[in-house]
Amino acid sequence: QLSRGQGSNERRPSQGSSMTEEAAAPEVLPRWLPLESNPDLLNSFLARMGVSGGQFYDVFGLDPELLAMVPLPCVALCLLFPSAKISKERRAEYKDKLVDSPETKGLFYLHQLPQFGNACGTIACVHSIANVSSLTLDENSPLRHFVDRTRGKTADEIGLALASEAPIHEASEESASSEHAQTETPDRDDAVDGHFITFVFVDGRLVELDGMMSGPIDHGATTIDDFIQDAAKIIRED
Repeated sequence: QLSRGQGSNERRPSQGSSMTEEAAAPEVLPRWLPLESNPDLLNSFLARMGVSGGQFYDVFGLDPELLAMVPLPCVALCLLFPSAKISKERRAEYKDKLVDSPETKGLFYLHQLPQFGNACGTIACVHSIANVSSLTLDENSPLRHFVDRTRGKTADEIGLALASEAPIHEASEESASSEHAQTETPDRDDAVDGHFITFVFVDGRLVELDGMMSGPIDHGATTIDDFIQDAAKIIRED
């Protein structure tokens, strides 16, 4: 989960397209190493992106007693789902809750292109950071420059731009291969059995952001106090 001045997630390694006007993507896009679902690695990525005002913490379980251990306020909950759970059936189930044209509704959302490789952990971090207004990005932050340059574009356009964004890719690679990793880092092309998504508190709504979906999922109204419990309820039911 990510909290203002605090945050967290679960444990283990992670994982459309039209051209942007800003930069033409290379013919062969770089493949990304998977980030481990480990607060130390995720926080090292935040540091490399110049993020202040929040950090990741572990979530040891979804029972109320374990959630009570999470520092508050929690503004985002990153989850490593078993890939089998991210199914066509689940995507069909939430079709009616998809946010159309998220770029027109103040949401920063991008699609995970097949060329990315195992980039879902990085994308979950980007989705969390870019949609939490209480976080601060320093003026030299590569992510700040990227978000400012691409905000308002379509999910396909932003996804293609990120796939070839060298400063963010390099920072993600450095974090993924950190000595603080608790498991051996899979290769760029290895199949992994987990997929990162994030739930974010945005303007009083509980929004799920998964780069493999057609769009963000609006799970309804919540409060900053209830956000983590409401997100956990959705996860338990899935």
